[in-house]
Amino acid sequence: MNLTASDTGSGISSIFFTIDGAPGTYTNELTMTAHGPHTLVYWAVDNAGNVGILTRSDFLVNRAPQATNRNPSASAWLSTPPELEWNFTDPDADSGGGLEVQIATEPSFAGVAVESGTVGSTATGWQAPALSDGDYYWRVRVRDALGVWSAWSPPTRLRVDATAPEVNALHDGSAIPSGSILLGGNAIVLNATDARSGVDHIEYSLDGSPWKTYSGPFTLDGPGRHVLVFRAIDVAGNVGAPHVLAVSVAANSVNWTPIIAVIVAILLACAGAIVFYRRRDPNAKPSKKVSWVLFALPGTGFELVIGVASFVTGELATPPWLGAGLLTILAVAVIGVASIALGAKTSSVGSPRGEG
Repeated sequence: MNLTASDTGSGISSIFFTIDGAPGTYTNELTMTAHGPHTLVYWAVDNAGNVGILTRSDFLVNRAPQATNRNPSASAWLSTPPELEWNFTDPDADSGGGLEVQIATEPSFAGVAVESGTVGSTATGWQAPALSDGDYYWRVRVRDALGVWSAWSPPTRLRVDATAPEVNALHDGSAIPSGSILLGGNAIVLNATDARSGVDHIEYSLDGSPWKTYSGPFTLDGPGRHVLVFRAIDVAGNVGAPHVLAVSVAANSVNWTPIIAVIVAILLACAGAIVFYRRRDPNAKPSKKVSWVLFALPGTGFELVIGVASFVTGELATPPWLGAGLLTILAVAVIGVASIALGAKTSSVGSPRGEG
């Protein structure tokens, strides 16, 4: 700090000053490093002994504080109005004295969506108001007890998702209405969607049991009335409203496909044997008889394969009576009958007329 004086008459003799009441004679630049507020009073005396006007100057020696965003973490998903928190540091160990928070939709803060205004407080946190779903950025600046402001903190991104996910129960790709009647063993699929943060998991409760995390399709095997409650939770922590689904499960019906397939196989085998023995040629070569047997076996064999496969896997089940199971059995039976007829015709070729 430099002090200067001028006099148009006898000239300046000396410049005097006090700093916080301590007197001194100015000889060169004044330096003040002591932290805090100070008062400088200075005046000049000319060679004729005239004392100049006393001038007072108040000044502050202080370094600016600093604020750094602490919570929420960068890009965190939020479902409720966030509590914004920061760290306050001051190189002079001053306490806080004020704050200002801004929230914008882009990191340049060209358009501020929400702001706290200047708040006189020592707090290091601020409760933000409710925000609509979307991406935001927030920053803060702080003031120390001596009134010196920090620079704005580097912005932190916020992602807001306050909308709960949607979930429904499906059977064969269609939503299951409450009051439906399902066959025991029919699979139920729970499916959820969330437009913002995404689905974290689905929970369900069956007949009042504790919540269980859904991991894949499940069945309601016990006949009678059941109550299924299910809900979805997204990554932001929004818990969807529970859906209550009351369904009745019919007793497991018998899978008739293996039984029908075995019966048809036996009938085809018997029909083939009867036709073969009625049309057999005692003088026929064994190779011809073997070729006839090959005509009788396809239908019988395929029916047995269908029956065993349906018994083991549950596929091609009957009922439904007009479903794939019964239709497959009938189709193979038709092919088997046609094969027997062709075999009967082939075996009769070359046989003496009149033999039965």
